[in-house]
Amino acid sequence: MVATASGYSSSGFGRQYCAWHSSTSSSYGNVAYANLPYITDAGSSCGATFNSLGPDAGITLVGGHELAETVTDQFPSTGWLEANGPENGDKCAWISSGQGAFADVTFSGRHTYPVQSLWSNAFNSDAGGCVLSYP
Repeated sequence: MVATASGYSSSGFGRQYCAWHSSTSSSYGNVAYANLPYITDAGSSCGATFNSLGPDAGITLVGGHELAETVTDQFPSTGWLEANGPENGDKCAWISSGQGAFADVTFSGRHTYPVQSLWSNAFNSDAGGCVLSYP
């Protein structure tokens, strides 16, 4: 993850994108990365207070989305990807209610973070769907 400081983002941030992932070549081979601008600079455009999850919700919602896509599609577009383009995070982005909706998830029994669901081909008897965990 490449995270930038407040006020340092490229054009289109908060209007055309919240974050993105890609890869680059290096002397060690290809390196996958996610670009995570200072998400709270974009406010509600990038998840602040989405579904009443709090003013910093976009940080973990958008960050988790891009991290998952960096892992499942390390060298875009060579990994998990539908024929018409969406990656596993895109298929489940901004679901506000019902199956696969954003939710607060507690980790280690103490810390709660807002998270986005991700697509699982195995969910719903292999029909697929957006899930927060599986199985």
